[in-house]
Amino acid sequence: MDPFKDEDNGREKFIEIVEQYFRRTCERTFFGKTHTDGCITMRKGLLWIPLAILEVKPELGIGSGCPYVQATAYYGRYIVDGLSEAHTKDHEQLWYSSCCPAILIHLTGPYVGIAGSVYSQQASLDHLSPVIPLLFS
Repeated sequence: MDPFKDEDNGREKFIEIVEQYFRRTCERTFFGKTHTDGCITMRKGLLWIPLAILEVKPELGIGSGCPYVQATAYYGRYIVDGLSEAHTKDHEQLWYSSCCPAILIHLTGPYVGIAGSVYSQQASLDHLSPVIPLLFS
């Protein structure tokens, strides 16, 4: 991956790569008043379900927060909003049958991290891999 001038350039290229890999469209999705850098979703009846949440930062310590923390916050916001929506019974049925798993992918400069999240009694999130450097020698 070539270095990028700013977060927008890096995000666009990263989303393009993720879309090719997953063969699905990745769009910015709003969670409350904030939005993800990218999200792959699925519709089930009236509900939309995040399958993958992406966050991108240009470098470590640059940008408005940690991309891993932001991605986990978006997943948590999805769960909280689901509890307060009019479709609560639909959400409950979905949670009991699937646990709403999602992949959280965060890119910070030349480092990518992959985490997972599920909702059972509470939201559980954890890294599935170490942060992987994408640097070439």
